[in-house]
Amino acid sequence: MLKIKLKHKSFDDYRKIIQSSLYNEVKSLAKNLKDKKVIHINSTAIGGGVAEILQGLVPLMRDVGLNAEWLTLSNDELFFEITKEFHNCLQGKKWEGSSDDFNYYLKHIKKIFKKINKRRADFWIIHDPQPVALIKYLKTERLKSKFIWRCHIDTSKPAKEVWYFLSPFIMQYDNVIFSLDKFVDDRVPKDKYKIFTPAIDPLSEKNLLLSKVKAREIIKKFFNIPVKVPLILQVGRFDPWKDPIGTIEIFSSVKNYYPKAHLVFIGLNLAQDDAGARAIYLKTKKAAKNISNVHLFFNPNDTKEFSEKQFVRIFQSAADVVLQKSLREGFGLAVTEAMWKAKPVIGGNVGGIKEQIDNGKNGFLVKTNEQAVLKIKYLLSHPKQSEKMGLAARETIRKKFLLPRLLRDYLKLLN
Repeated sequence: MLKIKLKHKSFDDYRKIIQSSLYNEVKSLAKNLKDKKVIHINSTAIGGGVAEILQGLVPLMRDVGLNAEWLTLSNDELFFEITKEFHNCLQGKKWEGSSDDFNYYLKHIKKIFKKINKRRADFWIIHDPQPVALIKYLKTERLKSKFIWRCHIDTSKPAKEVWYFLSPFIMQYDNVIFSLDKFVDDRVPKDKYKIFTPAIDPLSEKNLLLSKVKAREIIKKFFNIPVKVPLILQVGRFDPWKDPIGTIEIFSSVKNYYPKAHLVFIGLNLAQDDAGARAIYLKTKKAAKNISNVHLFFNPNDTKEFSEKQFVRIFQSAADVVLQKSLREGFGLAVTEAMWKAKPVIGGNVGGIKEQIDNGKNGFLVKTNEQAVLKIKYLLSHPKQSEKMGLAARETIRKKFLLPRLLRDYLKLLN
């Protein structure tokens, strides 16, 4: 286990961004929780939306008076291969593993518990399937603690083998949090779960606003992408649910109308719990082999002198069109980030993307590659309308999907 060190954040810094009613509510809720110990546990400190959220949420919990801590799992390649398969199967993939996988998982969970056995907390918040079975050991010796499982993925149609294995652990938690009602398996009792939509930190390095002009100058200088060409962007892991091959096919069609267009796909291999990313990247690279102006970013060392967050911020700020044509999606924080930067996103009509995009007003929802091509053509040929939709996108995020609102949700539950 690794305790994550985090920089201080001040909740008061968000006061000018959020509604005053939200600010006051957080302050009031926090009074009853002063000095309460909260431990978050997830798989990794970098890569993916869960880590992004905890990097902001834990410091804010501390700033409003809680004694909050964040632990991550130590690296074990086989364990992460197995739990990545759990992750995919909870989202509907067919289970192709064996009982040996389940046995190895439980043995490793026991090893993890031994490393945290002496820790005590008022609240334990366990994120996603990787550490979910810790409850088997934690609850027996901590009778006064409360236990929460935070599920960040769509479990509405899980593979039955994985669900039957994991659900006995899930049901031992005092509360379970999902991102959307539609993600909850029917077998989870209604009084057991809460719905918290995810959120982004508007003051993080990744989400500070940067002008499009400045961003385009940077990518011309460092990545040799011309300033005045259509720039299409997708950000997300090289994962089958993100449909990277479909993105390549969409761009290939767009090139028939905009031959000078460039596609940037940012799927930096940062997360230690994503064992299958390289294979998907290589398939995507092969699919893009004969298409000009495709830039696939997988190796973190390819970001030049920029950190991962700076890198994403620059390209999201520079893009003309942002794609996120996922086939399945827990929520889609990359969509949230781009919308905060006033970009109209063309997203798959799935999961949490549907909760963020108001079709035709602040972006577009699509089901097919052909629909995505049409919407890209529309946005590139109607720049004023694209700008208007982008501003509407930013206001949507300000009202619904910023970190202080998520902090409020947690404080209400802990109270």
